[in-house]
Amino acid sequence: RALALDPAYGPAHTGLALAHFWLYQASRARSRPDVAALEAAILHAERSAALDPGSAEAQAQLAFVLGITARVEQARQHGRLALSIEPGNWRHQFMAGTAEWGSRRLACLEQVMAQYPALTHAHFAAAMVHLARVDLDAADRVLAAGLEVQRTSPGDRFPGRGLHWLRGLVAFLRGDAAGAHAAFDAEL
Repeated sequence: RALALDPAYGPAHTGLALAHFWLYQASRARSRPDVAALEAAILHAERSAALDPGSAEAQAQLAFVLGITARVEQARQHGRLALSIEPGNWRHQFMAGTAEWGSRRLACLEQVMAQYPALTHAHFAAAMVHLARVDLDAADRVLAAGLEVQRTSPGDRFPGRGLHWLRGLVAFLRGDAAGAHAAFDAEL
């Protein structure tokens, strides 16, 4: 309705980009993911960023949406632009970080974990970098911290999924079959 009133209203495009992105994400377990939803997410994110290039929110959203496509380098550029506009925002750090890899991803996610530790998706994404580097101790520390946050957080606004599963993978890689089994059971 907002776009019907004003097709150049960037925040509406940003919101629609996020809504379509999550529709796509929810369809990824199907045999045929909803590619049209991803295409709509990209279209709205690009429109929002074009309408207001100085909007960190629009740039971060475009980075987040493009980060799961083959357009990773563009995603990184938009994420870095968002952080240059508004560096202290944990949402922008998370969205930009998902488009990055290695040390840049870890730096973004450390900012998120420091500012908003309840977003345990940041712990999951950081652990993935450590696993790729075969730094099992660092991965386990990050996962343990995320699980502790989940255990002690009063709400479940952004529930982290997969933390136990990754911890089971770490145990398995260490040769601890019983620990892996226990972690996988905890995930279930």
